[in-house]
Amino acid sequence: RQPHPNPRRKVLTQAVVSKEMETRQVLPREVELACTVTHLRAINDSEQKFEMVFFLQLIWEAWEDNDSWRPFLEWRNQIGMNVISDKTKPNKCKKGETIRWEQTIDAVFAEKFELENFPLDYQKLHIVLCSDETCKIKFMAKRALTAANKPAGKLNMETSTIVHWTPWKNQHGPVLDVDFTQTDPKQSGEGKIYSLINFRMFVHREASYWLYNVLLLACLISSTIFIQFSIEVTDVSGRAAYTCGVLLANVGIKYTVSERLPELPYLTFLDMYLMIVNLFAIGCIFQAGMVVKFPTHLQGRIDQFCGWFMWMLWVYLHCRILIKTRKRISLLKNGRWVHRMWGWSDEASN
Repeated sequence: RQPHPNPRRKVLTQAVVSKEMETRQVLPREVELACTVTHLRAINDSEQKFEMVFFLQLIWEAWEDNDSWRPFLEWRNQIGMNVISDKTKPNKCKKGETIRWEQTIDAVFAEKFELENFPLDYQKLHIVLCSDETCKIKFMAKRALTAANKPAGKLNMETSTIVHWTPWKNQHGPVLDVDFTQTDPKQSGEGKIYSLINFRMFVHREASYWLYNVLLLACLISSTIFIQFSIEVTDVSGRAAYTCGVLLANVGIKYTVSERLPELPYLTFLDMYLMIVNLFAIGCIFQAGMVVKFPTHLQGRIDQFCGWFMWMLWVYLHCRILIKTRKRISLLKNGRWVHRMWGWSDEASN
């Protein structure tokens, strides 16, 4: 004989289920996150992008048996992405169990580089991850890492292949900053707020290559301009031909630098230096042509005065450049730039 169903028990069961459903609709699903950049492969100045391989781990609690839910992930600044491995543990879950979603991804991300101070520049490489509405999902750092006082992001430089860049380090090693935030409701047509995660890597350029092979080389070549003052004042063609050779050498250096950078709407620090030394060369050519217009007995004295004036101006210019370079290198070493918004020239000079 089948027992008679208790209608009161049925009503209570429905009330409990209804209460659980209401709680789920009100409370967002908590998702723990941890990320490790295993291989920072390249930072490309000319194309304004960087390439890397990273391991992403997401952890959440199953709300029902065989819960197939996965968080929605939109990588906003990715150019190309290849998922190397994709694992979910366990394959079959029960209500209340912990689900782990682990991905290894090879990706290329776009980044607007700030190159005003090139080659003494620093960059903040961003990865922007957007998910569902904040009322449905809440991201947080992995609890096990938080309990151990460790960050949610890790940058592994032992397997990375960037030569001309150095990452900023703290007590935990190279920094991969993870910022859990949200979008501006004004950006949504419906005024919705979405979960947003910003990953940041702080790197500064090792400028030795550019300082010695470009800036110092241009300085040495341009310093020979003053040899023209040892040539006879009346030999205008000889003076102009010599200075034009120096000018062409600097133009070649300028084109070599331009090929390594994108088409920028502003001049970099190195561009301005090469422009100044070219202006010096052009000034010497004009001086050689104009000094012969003065009376013969004054040409030697005027030429000597112009030579000393341009030499003192040349020395003053390079003293200012040396001071600026030392201040900039000090800024890159002490790490104050990590807490700044962006690397504009006025900011770096303060």
